[in-house]
Amino acid sequence: MRTPNFLGAGALCAWFALLTGCGTGAMGQAQFAEKHADGAHSLNAPLAQGASLEPEVNLELPGSAAPTLELVSARDDVAKVQDGRIVGTGPGVTAILVTDKAGTVLDFYHLWVERPTRATLHRVETGKDLGELEGGLDLVVGESVEVTPKVYYNTQELAGRVAAEWSVTPAIITPMRIGAHSGRRLLATTPGEAQLSVKLGTITLTLPLRVLAVPDGAPPPQAKPYVPSTATVE
Repeated sequence: MRTPNFLGAGALCAWFALLTGCGTGAMGQAQFAEKHADGAHSLNAPLAQGASLEPEVNLELPGSAAPTLELVSARDDVAKVQDGRIVGTGPGVTAILVTDKAGTVLDFYHLWVERPTRATLHRVETGKDLGELEGGLDLVVGESVEVTPKVYYNTQELAGRVAAEWSVTPAIITPMRIGAHSGRRLLATTPGEAQLSVKLGTITLTLPLRVLAVPDGAPPPQAKPYVPSTATVE
């Protein structure tokens, strides 16, 4: 990592912050948020280890247009900047420096990273969380539902998009990708019973699944197609 140069009157506090953890945003020029499909959300929780987030940085420099910005992590063992995203690599706290292309620090903020201790699986509909899935899930052939994992440090929900490995055994339900987040749409294809497994780093969630045949004479369920938000990047 190149050595950054601190800009203006905030230099001493910014340097001191890297050593002691004094006030985040001491230079007062940048606002940081996490991008979501429905807009930017304030980041009010630690980033999960192994998860990533897409930052949105709004910079205000009085008397000047905003320059080209780059983000630099002071500790790659806690978080690293990769392909426009911030990835949590290990528990701890790091300063994320907002710099110009020459390496001059325009502002900074602190980012905490925690290793998840537990996880839950939630049902989602049109972006609304319908609650945790517990005990199992029943579907009719042709029906589909959207589910997404959440990770926590004890009771605190952690931020970021969590990398997950999805599998259904036997394959009577197909987990389908649904855009720029870690959830899946589960499409029921064949009657029977199965188990969903979602691996999130060292944590594995399991959920019993049951697929029922469409009753004779009944029309097949009308699955709602996934329509991504115009704000979705991927």
